[in-house]
Amino acid sequence: MLSGALIVAPLAAQDAPVSLLDASMLIEMANDDASQDFLSLSGAELAVILSDASDIEIAELIAALSEDDVQSLVILLAQGTDDAAFLAEIIAAVIENDPNAANGVIGTVVENVDATVLPVIATNLFEKISDRCGGYEQGAMTGMALTTLSFSASTAESLVALGNTRGGDCAASLSVALAEISVTGSNLIASAIETALALEGGMMLQLVSLARGEGDVAAITDGTAPAVPALAAPGVAPAAIGGGGATPGGGAPGASSFVQNSGSTGATLAGGPAFTPTSAAATLTETSVAQ
Repeated sequence: MLSGALIVAPLAAQDAPVSLLDASMLIEMANDDASQDFLSLSGAELAVILSDASDIEIAELIAALSEDDVQSLVILLAQGTDDAAFLAEIIAAVIENDPNAANGVIGTVVENVDATVLPVIATNLFEKISDRCGGYEQGAMTGMALTTLSFSASTAESLVALGNTRGGDCAASLSVALAEISVTGSNLIASAIETALALEGGMMLQLVSLARGEGDVAAITDGTAPAVPALAAPGVAPAAIGGGGATPGGGAPGASSFVQNSGSTGATLAGGPAFTPTSAAATLTETSVAQ
């Protein structure tokens, strides 16, 4: 069969024309531990193959690859295309598959994509958050928000406004994400979040304050705020990725980061802002906001 022949033949030698490949074939190769066959292609060629893939196919491909192969794929695609919407699709799939990979994705993309493309990727990532706000696992939500803000800190205002508008699970999940990022992220991102909260106010201002353990939620007009667990007690310094402690998915640190950062807070974008969620992200109550 054709697919079997493609797996046997080395793609790097052009025995299998790129025009004959599609996402399903790449998934089959990855499942057969033959991912190096297609990772020998150029980023531009891989982008052409995957640009027609469905969200489900991209997610299946990412899930079938090892951490090292995911890193290689992200690097190749970042170098091979400036299609921001496509790159956002790949980034979102990587983070949803493994929220612990957020810092690594940030560092890899910043190092390999033209700086002018980053804000456009951020816009596309925000649209994905908006489409599924409240539907992500908390680790994935936090990773998506962190990545979006790392590519464009100005998206903080849009994220806060989204939570205020949607309320419910969306506001609860976003508030935990923004609270954690504001405590453990870079100074630039933390400042952008604080400015956005001051400008937008509303429910998100109250929920983020509560999540950071700064006090009870004040009375909110037009509804009751969902209960949001507070972050770690004041004075307990969170550990950063690469330096011990929890990671966005709540698992072991460092292992799935593409680019290990120094473990300090306030890191530059090129190194990926240090980020370590606490147990606050583990659960969210399902109390919804009365609209």
